[in-house]
Amino acid sequence: MQQTGRLRLIGKKILHMYVSSFLTSIEKKGMIKIARRTQFDGETGGNNGI
Repeated sequence: MQQTGRLRLIGKKILHMYVSSFLTSIEKKGMIKIARRTQFDGETGGNNGI
């Protein structure tokens, strides 16, 4: 029982690392779009759900 608990913990860590790196890569790709959106939102005062 204890070994499966360790494996789950390691799996969660790996999954978290993978998801976070995946999200950061998406953020880098979408950074230009987000920057443009925030510029327009700054002028109009809207938030656009970000």
